[in-house]
Amino acid sequence: MSLLRFRLKFEDYDDVHRDIDIKSDQTFADLIKTILESIGFDQKHEASFHMADHNWRKGKAIGVIKLVEKSSLNKLEIIDQIDDPHQKFLLEYDTDAKWQFTLELIKITSNIDQKAIYPLVSSSSGLAPVQYLEKIIIPTRERPKKIKAEDDEESIFEDDADLEILDNEAEVETEEEIETETADIADLPPDFEMEDDDEIEKLKNEMSGNIIDTSDGDDGDDLDEFSSDDDFGSDDDDGGYGGRNDYDE
Repeated sequence: MSLLRFRLKFEDYDDVHRDIDIKSDQTFADLIKTILESIGFDQKHEASFHMADHNWRKGKAIGVIKLVEKSSLNKLEIIDQIDDPHQKFLLEYDTDAKWQFTLELIKITSNIDQKAIYPLVSSSSGLAPVQYLEKIIIPTRERPKKIKAEDDEESIFEDDADLEILDNEAEVETEEEIETETADIADLPPDFEMEDDDEIEKLKNEMSGNIIDTSDGDDGDDLDEFSSDDDFGSDDDDGGYGGRNDYDE
């Protein structure tokens, strides 16, 4: 029994490779499982093997295998497909993504480590590409929900245009009210002073007949001084009111 070393390379990534040691009596199913594990790919898709010449031109098909299903490659030993010390294979994985790999036999030896579990990865270089490209999700702003009637049968506003018209009308009405109030204040005379709350209340009470006397009590005495007959004269005088006799003289 011999130990075969294959070098796996990505078709489009020359700086990435894996060296895999496998026994000559092991199968292609053993090989593909180790390959997928070494590059971090899943095992859900089909893999197809083809023979290749020295210029990597595709030759005879070896077979198709899917690890979750039975295939003829589960029993086909690798040694049965080797007829060249530098045997080359082409591997395609996932018919939709079409990952392409090259496999080249780079070493044959009889030195087998009895403690090792084959197949195994003896050498690794470079990071394998990501199997699935991540989709970038661009967040979008949600449109505001329409206001609906209580019975939830139809919207009060048919579309956003109706809401915009109402907003514009509200703005116009507000501006007109402000302009009207400003014009009313501007028409007042320049010496007009706004009355405070106490004066306004007083005026209201006077208009309703409820006159509130806010004087200190001195006004009554002043009125009594002018109410005497001596100041205004007496009707009993010949001249009528006092003061006309002076002019007659």
